[in-house]
Amino acid sequence: MNAILLFDIDGTLAVTQGAGTRAMGRVFREVFGIENALAQVDFAGRSDSWIVATALRQAGREPTPQLIAEFQDAYIPALSEALRGGSRLLPGVAALLDALADQPVLLGLGTGNFRRAAQAKLGHLGIWERFVDGGFGDDAANRTELLAAALPRLRPLATPDAEIIVIGDTRHDIEAARGIGARVVAVQTGFARPGDLITADHLLPDLTHTPAVVNLLLQLAHETPLNKPEQTRTNLNKSERRQTPRPDRSAARITPQRPEQSPTPNTPSTDPCASLNPCPPH
Repeated sequence: MNAILLFDIDGTLAVTQGAGTRAMGRVFREVFGIENALAQVDFAGRSDSWIVATALRQAGREPTPQLIAEFQDAYIPALSEALRGGSRLLPGVAALLDALADQPVLLGLGTGNFRRAAQAKLGHLGIWERFVDGGFGDDAANRTELLAAALPRLRPLATPDAEIIVIGDTRHDIEAARGIGARVVAVQTGFARPGDLITADHLLPDLTHTPAVVNLLLQLAHETPLNKPEQTRTNLNKSERRQTPRPDRSAARITPQRPEQSPTPNTPSTDPCASLNPCPPH
């Protein structure tokens, strides 16, 4: 495998209509007796362990490993129930994963979700089995450290010089990618504030236009990272797609599909939680 792709989940692969936020709030309320535990927690792009620890500290409780484990044991069934209220893959994700299955890349996750929460969310949407392994909120509260935890799990399955490419939707994804020396592709389908994503190597409105996105990822897999990566916005509109190099033969076998409608930077998100500030990442 020539590249290891680490995908974020919430706001990058899927939206869960606030299922994680509701489930966490329920556990804090019913199990820990803490009302409105998340009201003062700005957690877009943060790890589950960071969110839980921060909320506990704000309530005057020390977030011991035992307490975090107790929270997680109650949270996973509450999350599974909350997910029945509606969740969906973001535009282009299903087609992109299908296309990448035929490419020399390893699909992994770099997410702040607890591992079992990630499995619940992606299993509910039928794509958990697409990913080999990854770094999760159980591994570390710090996002850079949890991405680093993915590498020893995935590197043995790839070529020694495989490029690491992070795909995410917040500045925390970008900062964590830089921390492990990875390339980063940012998508504007999540919870970023204006200007948060401009330091990514490439900035996409979404993951539609499958052949062009696959071609971009394959190009990154064969490039040598720069000490100061060129800040390049990639906007796959019609005129620029004509200038995009042809995808390789395997990518060309993908049956063209009509691109899904997706939000642009100036178009309000259709996600119900878009009016919240900050928008819950779960």
